[in-house]
Amino acid sequence: MIVLSNFVFEFNKTSALIAISCMLVLSFDCVSASTISGETPLVLINSNVDHQYTEEWGVTSEDSIVFERELASAQKGNIESEHTVGLMYFNGKGTQANVPAAIRWFEKAAKKGNANSQNDLGAIYKNANGVARDCKVAMYWLQKAVKQKHPLAYYNMGDMNIDGMCMEPDGTQAVYWYMKAANKNNHIAQYKLGIMYAMGDGVLKDLSEAKRYFIESCRGGEPKSCMELKNSTYYR
Repeated sequence: MIVLSNFVFEFNKTSALIAISCMLVLSFDCVSASTISGETPLVLINSNVDHQYTEEWGVTSEDSIVFERELASAQKGNIESEHTVGLMYFNGKGTQANVPAAIRWFEKAAKKGNANSQNDLGAIYKNANGVARDCKVAMYWLQKAVKQKHPLAYYNMGDMNIDGMCMEPDGTQAVYWYMKAANKNNHIAQYKLGIMYAMGDGVLKDLSEAKRYFIESCRGGEPKSCMELKNSTYYR
């Protein structure tokens, strides 16, 4: 799952807000956690790529107005607006979806040190969302975001080490990164740790630890963890 990032911005004088929770964990299984910054509502959660990219917009009728205002700000060099415009191009909010344009704006912000854009670029190239998969580029940007302790970057690094798309699967390393993300309240990482402890993948099998992570994740709103607790007799 790929997860983008979380942010909120004001779009008009009435102080109405549009909240975007992105876990560019690009997998597209939207959740709602802070997400990448959070955790999901713009969690780039790509359901088919197992990366989170979730989004939640408070006022969709104003998307085009928001886009024009953010674009004008981005063209003046505002880093946060550059990232926002990238997200809007990526999701087709307020404008036609345009992945190449999204990447250009993400790169502008990422090169200036924006950790959300760095994570999002890593997720996009790792999961081949609208571009050819490029593991070298993905790792480059994710490592940049990791250096800034970006929660979703931790999660995406965990996925990199377990899905086999860019490297040989390494459960131990995956657990390492998922734990860092889980400690930042990434509920999908908590769910995956629950599975890994239950299966003994990358760690010693420990059903009590699995249950603990499932409970934390379920309380955070991750439905798969709630289902694990409900359907399995092992955790009762």
